[in-house]
Amino acid sequence: MTTMAMPEATIDKDHCVIFGKNYVRATRYLYDTLAGGAGYSELAAKYFKDIVEDTLRLLEGCTCDSSCTECLDHFHNQHLKRLLDRRLAASLLRYGLYGTIPQPTTTSAQIEQLGSLNAWLTLDGTHCEVLEDQPANGSALLINGQNSKLALSTYPALLAPDSILPRAPHGVTAYAINESHLYRNLPGVHAEINRQLRLAK
Repeated sequence: MTTMAMPEATIDKDHCVIFGKNYVRATRYLYDTLAGGAGYSELAAKYFKDIVEDTLRLLEGCTCDSSCTECLDHFHNQHLKRLLDRRLAASLLRYGLYGTIPQPTTTSAQIEQLGSLNAWLTLDGTHCEVLEDQPANGSALLINGQNSKLALSTYPALLAPDSILPRAPHGVTAYAINESHLYRNLPGVHAEINRQLRLAK
């Protein structure tokens, strides 16, 4: 999914997202997979708001890591399993329904998200310092390279990184990691952090 910076939004009575005077309309296509149709699309259109709100509750209430047969997985999307993320789907749905802009998680939650990356970097011999009790939108992990330092934080996948960069003291480079990338491609994120440490020299 392409990340995007999302300004403050409101939703009008026709469920259009409004940015100031600009309207952004989301078009939804409902269709039956049965030849000739079985009438489900008409019912789905009639009860669309109830269906979408129930879907949001299901996605946010599931206890799996990213997807399971209780929320997103089924036979016809099994080839997409590695791409399915119930939290990302819920964020997008909540934004579409209510105009809710995703917010970064707390520092303690970010520390937990960065735990595996912290372990990998530590195995490399890189000194990592967990930054407890940081203010909201602060960095969660300080990476001390040989000649450079990176202050890491995470951000929701629907946001652009430049809209949510952490604060960092002089001599430290702030770097924000997409939560979805961190979960789906830890080796790639690990390699990118090492590259950033070299660039920051």
